[in-house]
Amino acid sequence: MIGIVFATCIFPELSPNLWFISVYLSIILNISAALNAPILYINSSDYKAAYKKEFCEIKLILLKFKSYFFKNTQNITTVTPY
Repeated sequence: MIGIVFATCIFPELSPNLWFISVYLSIILNISAALNAPILYINSSDYKAAYKKEFCEIKLILLKFKSYFFKNTQNITTVTPY
């Protein structure tokens, strides 16, 4: 990332290209990191236990804020004739 900043200062006409390259590379990096999760879950008992623990914590957080996400309110509109 620091190299991109220095290259932008030295070659300002390349800055949009460097930005697009860094964005595309970061997308590929994030996808490859996310694809490790199912493989680690299947092949490692330590990772499986850690994933189950995290999924339970996420479930508890979502249940705690369930009323915030899913509000059971009804809008009542009354119409009065003239």
